[in-house]
Amino acid sequence: MSTARRLDNRRISKKTIDTNSRLYRFNIRKKRKIKLVLTRAIIIALLLIPLTIVGRTLYINYKCKDIYYAVDYYMTSKYAKDYKLLRVKEVNLTYEDDKTAQVTASGLEDTSPHKYSSYKVSFEKTSKGYWQIDNISPVNNDK
Repeated sequence: MSTARRLDNRRISKKTIDTNSRLYRFNIRKKRKIKLVLTRAIIIALLLIPLTIVGRTLYINYKCKDIYYAVDYYMTSKYAKDYKLLRVKEVNLTYEDDKTAQVTASGLEDTSPHKYSSYKVSFEKTSKGYWQIDNISPVNNDK
């Protein structure tokens, strides 16, 4: 009886497979291929994650060169923790020069109940030319 027939009905273990057999070589090649694919996937992921983060930061900084986009971005994102708005409805530019700007932004609050509120926001222009939030203070509402 040949080795192939004996292995058909039994569980194949490392002891029963000859190191020169075709099945053994196939399994070794399969394991190497899996390791190679996983290694490539990990390397690609490790390169793409930082590139995505840097790309997103550069994109936001580029868009924040516009004061109105900067107001909308900073007032609806994590940077305005206590004064976060759900949506900015009105933006009034009260003062602007080359380095600073003061804006009154109003809209619905992020926390429930979504009250209408207004905030006075100060911005500074960085050396790279984009607007960065400096100070936020609430404005008394008469609405």
